[in-house]
Amino acid sequence: MCGIVGFTSPGGNPKAILSPMMSAIAYRGPDESGTYADDRIAVGHLRLTIIEPDGGHQPRVDDQTGDLLVYNGEIYGYRAHADWLRGRGVALRDGSDTEVLFQMIRHLGIDEALERLDGMFAFAYRDGATGTLWLARDRFGEKPLFYARRGDRLIFGSEVKALLAHPDLRGCDFDHAALAQYLAFDYVPAPATGLDGIEKLAPGEVLTLKSGQVERRTYWLPNLPSAGGPAAAPSSIDEQADRLTGLLDRSIESRLIADVPVGLFLSGGLDSALIAARASKLAPEITAYTIRFEGGGYDETPFAAEVANHFGLRHRIFDVGKDELFSAIGTIEARMDEPFADSSIVPTYLLCRAARQDVTVALGGDGGDELFAGYINFQAQAASPLLRAMPKALKGLPRAASRLLPAHDDYMSSRFKIDQLLNAWGEQTRYQSFQWMSAFDAAEIGALMSQDDGLVAAIDRELAQSHPTKGLEQQQYLFCRLYLPNAILTKVDRASMYNSLEVRAPFLARPLAEFAFSLPGPMKLRRLETKRILRHLGRRLLPTSVTERAKHGFALPVASLIRGPLSELVSDTLLDESNPLADFVSRAGIEQTLADHRDRRRDNRKRIWALYCLFQFARNVRTLQTAPTA
Repeated sequence: MCGIVGFTSPGGNPKAILSPMMSAIAYRGPDESGTYADDRIAVGHLRLTIIEPDGGHQPRVDDQTGDLLVYNGEIYGYRAHADWLRGRGVALRDGSDTEVLFQMIRHLGIDEALERLDGMFAFAYRDGATGTLWLARDRFGEKPLFYARRGDRLIFGSEVKALLAHPDLRGCDFDHAALAQYLAFDYVPAPATGLDGIEKLAPGEVLTLKSGQVERRTYWLPNLPSAGGPAAAPSSIDEQADRLTGLLDRSIESRLIADVPVGLFLSGGLDSALIAARASKLAPEITAYTIRFEGGGYDETPFAAEVANHFGLRHRIFDVGKDELFSAIGTIEARMDEPFADSSIVPTYLLCRAARQDVTVALGGDGGDELFAGYINFQAQAASPLLRAMPKALKGLPRAASRLLPAHDDYMSSRFKIDQLLNAWGEQTRYQSFQWMSAFDAAEIGALMSQDDGLVAAIDRELAQSHPTKGLEQQQYLFCRLYLPNAILTKVDRASMYNSLEVRAPFLARPLAEFAFSLPGPMKLRRLETKRILRHLGRRLLPTSVTERAKHGFALPVASLIRGPLSELVSDTLLDESNPLADFVSRAGIEQTLADHRDRRRDNRKRIWALYCLFQFARNVRTLQTAPTA
């Protein structure tokens, strides 16, 4: 796990530019660093050592051919690829996955290498003979890669702040259309970032720079049956659960390979419990990590402890006090360089920090909800036709009625869920699931910034690439293309990397994911039972209290925090007239949003937190842009 930076057409003193770019993301690779520059490219690499401590050094360069690789991530099954290469007479410099990736691209070409790989990665590869440069990102978007074009120069790196350290990008302004999308999604969908001219690769995408021309193309998409993808052969749920068990075991086994200690996250939910169940067989000495902090309805520790005891796992529970919580919020806010409003990044960060005391790698349960229909959105799909039929002109009536319900700060209170559901009143079915999650509906975004929210355009762009016709499959496809990479995996990447920890996701192994896509809908969602096949497997392995639980997010008690201990900080930030976005968002709208939440007229937790994170992002960008240069 690492951080990478680079730029073409270096000229001058490229290492003086690489140095601040690398310093900006030093936490991604505290163990080792390296740079390389010639007259065509300059690259830097920061290493968190996981595999082959005495090898794997980067940048990887062949001095005779000029072939070059800088790479962030892990290639699973790399030992089998190494055997394949050696069998064809390829001499490997060392036993690292870096060398395997380098030689696979050199001997197979970029397309065939990407087709064979299973892993999480972002890399830049330069062909020495032609000068062609490729940037590539893994299928689900576990690892990030950003880039910008300035004249004939391409600048790239693992985070936006690394790019902002390059002198060519000091003048980047805010992308108002992307910020409107952020208010609709709580994140900015790829390829935008919130800054004009800086973009990010989408999952499963490769960029080619050849003879001064840039081309982007998608090399992999989730392929569901109603869009022409393979469908699983008819079989019983028991038989399919057997197959799933084998795939999950193989994925976990490959993700346990490391030359450093490996642990696992245990939340008390179904996904992490299944990983714990199988990992306990494959690595009996593994330790599980859980955090606990105050907040009604937010503590899942008893369920996590029950799972750990059931399998005899070593289990470390870390209690988080208010001071630690507020310190974590401050640390995260100061480092975020994209608009991002998923508050669960805070407990995820604290969990990563706790685990990092013992281990350098941890297994997580990410991807299970997207692959097996685990979110409440999939259940709510039954209400979609009714919401579609409702006249938009009457939307204010149910909204007003919902405010008559008692206001509670608990996780997913009835009033909160109803209010979110009403965001999709009168909207087309394919947009509703994301509108249910929006902090603001389209009219509210228009009132705040006089800008279209862009949600429809982002969804239509994804559906133009593949269009599953069944409602459940369409939801899964969109969640895998939008929510998973831009929210869930961004959160995990940043929270873990801020602590120099690598997190691996067994559910996102390509064979397992493609198996999940192929399953018929009723094996994933039957009536109101989500993740049916995972629950079926869980009933073989886990305590009943875990398999029969409703979905519970890894949440921060935002509603009470911004009405209580964070109230002054949030208000001061949002009403700060010196903020770069102070003129971009309506002050009157912010004041009304704050007052409604304070006086419990409306549960505005998502709206206030989204605006707060937006203003913190804007402040961070200006700070980065005015930092001293080399």
